Amino acid sequence: MKILVVFTGGTIGSSIENGMADVDQNSAKILLDIYPDIDFECCEPFAILSENSTVDTLEMLCNFMLSIDYENYDGVIVTHGSDTLGYTAAALGILLSWVKIPVMLTAADYVLSMEKSNGRANFCGCVDFIREFSDGGHKFAGVYAVWKNSGECVSVHHALSLEQADYNDKFSSFGRECFGTVRDGRFVKNCKAPDRVVCSLFAESLKGKTAIRLSRSVLKLQSYVGEDFESVMISGKDAVLVETYHSGTLCTAGQNTSFTEFAKRCAENGTDVYVFPLKKRDYMYKSTQQISWDIVKPVFDMGACAAFVGLLFRYGDYCV
Repeated sequence: MKILVVFTGGTIGSSIENGMADVDQNSAKILLDIYPDIDFECCEPFAILSENSTVDTLEMLCNFMLSIDYENYDGVIVTHGSDTLGYTAAALGILLSWVKIPVMLTAADYVLSMEKSNGRANFCGCVDFIREFSDGGHKFAGVYAVWKNSGECVSVHHALSLEQADYNDKFSSFGRECFGTVRDGRFVKNCKAPDRVVCSLFAESLKGKTAIRLSRSVLKLQSYVGEDFESVMISGKDAVLVETYHSGTLCTAGQNTSFTEFAKRCAENGTDVYVFPLKKRDYMYKSTQQISWDIVKPVFDMGACAAFVGLLFRYGDYCV
């Protein structure tokens, strides 16, 4: 079995020296020693702490992933930092939805030299998922993220469903249902999870593309009490993505805090406005009814990472 491992840094690729953790080119490579029977091919397009990820580095990784001949491998593992894992997973979930093998992303909560690190368990979960696919144990090609929450078994998430980790380093899928788990080296699918997740913000197939350019003109806002929409600079922005409260509502009251007035200003500026996450329900709150849905684009059943990255693709450029 042959697996391509793409190292990009992060905690899983870091070491600690003088009380400071930073990327170390040799750190993550010790994971390969766990499986002496597997033919690993390694590459490192860059090595950064993932909190330093930008649209530039995300675009760089996407273009590198487009250069891979996936027919040469049984699977691909991308090691990454946990801070921005959700955004990179979403990007590759959109970019590589056509692949015929598993592409796995994973990370670690602590550097690998620390016994409490989940890095080895996460990496093993990736390998076990790929091994079963190669052996015909399951048929789930595509892009996935793997992470072991404390006190739980290793979880496998659809790349487009992965949410950002919370304060306790816990990852979850949007809607709270992960794709499945890896137990004793075997993948167990969650019967409540769909076989496939598609980003509805970007339907065009990317298969056959050799290069992409992601948009640098998408702004993301999060709802909070007293948010001053009037102070938001939208000049030069192609789109604004606004995250609602959990019930799918936004403030529509006040002089500077009204989202409806902000949406009108965006329309006058030629800036598209998207609102997420929304869900279909039997009724609608009065504040939601006050939104001008003729100029505001609703995004249903999608988390923050997939919604934002989907717009980076939608407003980007593509080369054949």
